[in-house]
Amino acid sequence: MKRTLLLVLTAAAFAACSRQSFEQPAFGGLKGRASEVKMYHILPVDWRMANSSDTVMYINASAYDLLGNEIESVLMDSTGRIQSQAQSQFENGVCTHSIQRSASGRTVAEMRLVSSRKGLTVYEQKRADRTEHMEVKERKLFGRYTSVVTVDGKVTMKSTIRTDADGRPVEIITTDAAGNETIQKNTYSEDGNIIEKHVITENGNKDDVTTTKYVRFDKQGNWIEARTFNKVGMASENLVREIKYWP
Repeated sequence: MKRTLLLVLTAAAFAACSRQSFEQPAFGGLKGRASEVKMYHILPVDWRMANSSDTVMYINASAYDLLGNEIESVLMDSTGRIQSQAQSQFENGVCTHSIQRSASGRTVAEMRLVSSRKGLTVYEQKRADRTEHMEVKERKLFGRYTSVVTVDGKVTMKSTIRTDADGRPVEIITTDAAGNETIQKNTYSEDGNIIEKHVITENGNKDDVTTTKYVRFDKQGNWIEARTFNKVGMASENLVREIKYWP
């Protein structure tokens, strides 16, 4: 059953068909069966200009089907105008079709499932006037998930995800087509929310640290307001989420 968001549609990610399944937990990893999630990225008070009322930087949101698959996503500007939109269809937990559209509604990319078997998923990807052959190879072994994405036979992304005893990703190592490596390390609170994130790049020479403090939670136990800070403790952004659930 496919639903669309009632307000302005959902989060910015045309990756439902192209990334490893581990990166797409049911209902976005939320507690309960969420149907719609809308998140406002708000400028902290310390960064606002005097008398400024434009405090929302951008908005993203997601819509989920009854099984927890993300079927729609949209990125919006501060006024709610759509900047990019993606829609996906699933069968038996596998993404079979995705379309990415621009702010004007023009289709900029489309992906269709060719075949799927254990450890290997194949897609046909269309961008502009070009059709590409994409393969996603996955392997899971003792809390380590590896994935290799190739397009027309060339490796475009490699990733390794290491999880803790609760199955949460504590380290994600990603290498792009140019060989640039990004390492993300997560620290979690007792209730499973990320409280500190390190993003290490430039051969380990750059370490961006984000800490998050959670202010409010809904009845399901999902956070609905949070504040993030950089490595020197300065406020980065305030986050507010509106979450709707399936009956």
